[in-house]
Amino acid sequence: MARLKHPDPAKAPPAAYGRPPQSEWIGPYQIRVRWRKKGMPSVSKVVESWPQAWDWYEAKEAEFTLRGTIANKKEAERTTFAEALDLYLASGEVDRKRSGDREKWRIETLKAEPWAASFLNTLSVVELQRWVDERHRGGWSPSTIGSFLATISKTFQHLHKRPGFEGLGNPVRAVSRPKQRPGRKAHLTEAQEAELLAIIDARKGLRSTYWLGPLVRLALATGMRQGELRELLWSDIRLSESWLQVRESKDTKGGTRIRDVPLTPDAVALLKALKRELPRRLDGRLFPPIDVQTASKAFARVAAQAGLPDLTFHDLRHVAVTRLAEVVSSPLELAEFSGHRDLQTLKRYHNPRAADLARKVARRIEESAGK
Repeated sequence: MARLKHPDPAKAPPAAYGRPPQSEWIGPYQIRVRWRKKGMPSVSKVVESWPQAWDWYEAKEAEFTLRGTIANKKEAERTTFAEALDLYLASGEVDRKRSGDREKWRIETLKAEPWAASFLNTLSVVELQRWVDERHRGGWSPSTIGSFLATISKTFQHLHKRPGFEGLGNPVRAVSRPKQRPGRKAHLTEAQEAELLAIIDARKGLRSTYWLGPLVRLALATGMRQGELRELLWSDIRLSESWLQVRESKDTKGGTRIRDVPLTPDAVALLKALKRELPRRLDGRLFPPIDVQTASKAFARVAAQAGLPDLTFHDLRHVAVTRLAEVVSSPLELAEFSGHRDLQTLKRYHNPRAADLARKVARRIEESAGK
């Protein structure tokens, strides 16, 4: 299609539509059109013809009539998505999250994507949807993809609080996500646990992973999350009263919630032993400053050696919650151990085997009959 010839700047626009207020010809195929209202910031745009100038001006008039304000998109037009991720990271919101280290890893992964170099106002739903579909076909789980989309969405939510990004939309809202898989069921027999711990103990002399055995044993004894265990301080533990404290982040809200975690006799005995065995640290932590990837990869290696290649560190939480359910009298009490805030989520972590439930019921029937 041939390009329309630009009107002669020496001549006025055709009388049929005239010139938008405060617009001017500034060069070949360049007309600067402005929109101003008293008490509102001035906005402008360079277009190629007078009809385009009128279209833009009338769109701003309609937006002001509808919203009572005009969105300022100047920053979105000169900020790339990678730079936006840096702004989100520098805000401190990520550091206040309980899973902050994992969020930082997702941010660095997203910054390496080719489309991260796109300006925010050009980043489209189509581009994000293509990325989601490619990752799903590449074997990424729906939950992993959902976590990355949540990071992208939180980045846009953060930008909305900054001047210059007021009119920026959030493309994640229009992205279709892969269907979630059925809840994961994790089981670990006593024999499998013994084999796993034996392999870990055989590596105890390795200085780089001396912490792995204590970390795994505490996860099985308490049902605590990996991040909670890695951040645990000796001052948080009340061995004489059989409980400890966990500081839970409220994500972007900036505060923390203190959660008291009851300890079973086995967990208390384990912590007493670790207090004697683990090297004392100046920062008061039980474990050195390891990140989630280091801990997860170290565990994956020993799990594969034990013939459990599909077992993840987070599966230990499933195993621990299922075992605690055997000795705790109610779901509400079980939630105090696990830290779940709703029973529907807790249900996903209770993974008893059908055969174990059958034996449990049979034992209770026998005990009742013997009374």
